[in-house]
Amino acid sequence: MKKILFSTIIMAMTMANTAMALPILPPLFSDNMVFQQQTNAPIWGSAKANKKVIITASWNQEKIIVRADNKGEWRASLQTPEAGGPYTISISDGQTITLRNVLVGEVWLCSGQSNMEFPVKGWAQVINADKEVAEANHQGIRLLQIHKVAAEQPSRQVVANSPTWQACTSQSVPEFSAVAYFFAREINQKTGIPVGVIDATWGGSNIESWISKSTLLYAPQFADSISRTDYHPWRNSQTALWNGMISPLVPMAIKGVCWYQGEQNELRGYEYRDLLPMLISDWRKQWEKEDMPFLFVQLANFHARKNEPVESLWAEIREAQQMALHVKNTGMVVTADIGEGDNVHYPNKQEVGRRLAQIALAKCYHAKDAIYWGPTLKDYTIDGDKIILKMEPAGGLQVKGDKLKNFTIAGADHKFHQAEARIEDNNIIVWCKDVPFPLAVRYAWQDNPEIELFNHFGLPASSFRTDDWPGLSFGKNRLNSEY
Repeated sequence: MKKILFSTIIMAMTMANTAMALPILPPLFSDNMVFQQQTNAPIWGSAKANKKVIITASWNQEKIIVRADNKGEWRASLQTPEAGGPYTISISDGQTITLRNVLVGEVWLCSGQSNMEFPVKGWAQVINADKEVAEANHQGIRLLQIHKVAAEQPSRQVVANSPTWQACTSQSVPEFSAVAYFFAREINQKTGIPVGVIDATWGGSNIESWISKSTLLYAPQFADSISRTDYHPWRNSQTALWNGMISPLVPMAIKGVCWYQGEQNELRGYEYRDLLPMLISDWRKQWEKEDMPFLFVQLANFHARKNEPVESLWAEIREAQQMALHVKNTGMVVTADIGEGDNVHYPNKQEVGRRLAQIALAKCYHAKDAIYWGPTLKDYTIDGDKIILKMEPAGGLQVKGDKLKNFTIAGADHKFHQAEARIEDNNIIVWCKDVPFPLAVRYAWQDNPEIELFNHFGLPASSFRTDDWPGLSFGKNRLNSEY
């Protein structure tokens, strides 16, 4: 009789605990979060099966009512106002949870490999890290860091580092992505709009690990390996980081993406010409936002500097990245002037974040005074023994140093020579006495170039070339390269 009574009590307690269970939200929705402004922002979670769920946001007190399915899963949309807050959001299925200190503003996803992962002050640190940390108290900036997860199949479970969304403080910022933080700080300071940044990064990852299977199957060099049954997901397994770290974020409402990656694909620059646009298209399709802003960082300068004309794997990656600007609503930051030849993880992430923010301010926030690109090659002509480069000046042409000395020129033999160069109006005239019949010019075409061509706003020109002669990575892909 005592055993029966005890079992009955335990069963009653279990039923009571089940009845009292609170609705469950993924870590994307927590205290201190930011909702994307002026949109239908999805919110989802789980509750008791077939139960009515009521979501109420304090900015309008409107009750949104949905019903959980027979698995207890539910999804709703909140019509968000203009930027503001703090607000509260309550979710109830009979029991209520409340999200507090919620802001409405701009949400940006920041992803890529180690230079995006690079913390303000952690396994590496930025310039003046102690000062930056001490001053990093911004209630208008919120931070969410996604845990490193490689998965075999697309996951719906968000795994975030604890605590989840945090207000930006001296305690929360040290281990966070420095580029993401400095980007958010610039946007917040220039616009006054709250900014939430999501840090979803994994050092040493290649680009194909961040692309979904449905998209990557269109690339024949990946199709067979994706379909293998002995697939073991890791950071460089194709689709694995999309599956584990990005797929769970969809369809959270975001403004756009900041992307910094490419070092791990250094041997496959020509293939990268296809992979970067593929990733951009993939993420836009998954979020059902075909014009979602996608900003990316071009590779910085790295490795020993050469004193003679050379072929360059890193210049080929930079070229592939620049080609992706043909995709609509994209922007690229040039960083070949701020890296360090002996340190791939250079510390000046303040300038990277600032330059990314300049693009966003111009393209997304209509800042009329935001100059975000340096001098760009528009066209060229051959005039006898000279090549005339017609530049889009974007704030004028300016030489850092006494003269332009990082141009090379070649004729029909494809052998490049150091060239003389001078600026005339918005043109650059290039020549070399050893090349009487020139065909092609290159600028800053090496892994660690000396960058000397800027505009009057201090923004550098990207490396470029006028030829399309096959480079070191021509024909290389995932199947026939080392990595």
